[in-house]
Amino acid sequence: MNGFKYKLYRFMQGRRGLDNLGRFLIMTAMLLMILSMFFVKFPAVYRVAYYIGVFAFIYAYFRAFSRNIYKREMENNKYLAFKYKITKGKSLKQWRYERKIYTFFKCPGCGQKMRAPKGKGSIRITCHQCGSEFQKRV
Repeated sequence: MNGFKYKLYRFMQGRRGLDNLGRFLIMTAMLLMILSMFFVKFPAVYRVAYYIGVFAFIYAYFRAFSRNIYKREMENNKYLAFKYKITKGKSLKQWRYERKIYTFFKCPGCGQKMRAPKGKGSIRITCHQCGSEFQKRV
């Protein structure tokens, strides 16, 4: 067993393994392959979903075993920047928690997203970005 571990260790030297983008690709591939089974009656949809899943799976493993660390890191950074832009750095658990406690709305003047605690009734809000005042019911 030690011989195999050593060979695996030597093989993985200079490679990064799975990163965030790789894990996302593998989860997407698995989801697409599973969903494609439900579309067997529609051959076109089945093939497209299945082959996209297979391609994502192969690409994830290509990225995991690639020695071009710089390129793979740049791809991962772009993915993380895109993910942060969508989620604003919050996890799904944080989103659910905040939706229970706060009401979210946009400033009519500048479009800045704001929040206020639920159950306070009608409140007067001043936007921190543009300074406009407006009244909302929360």
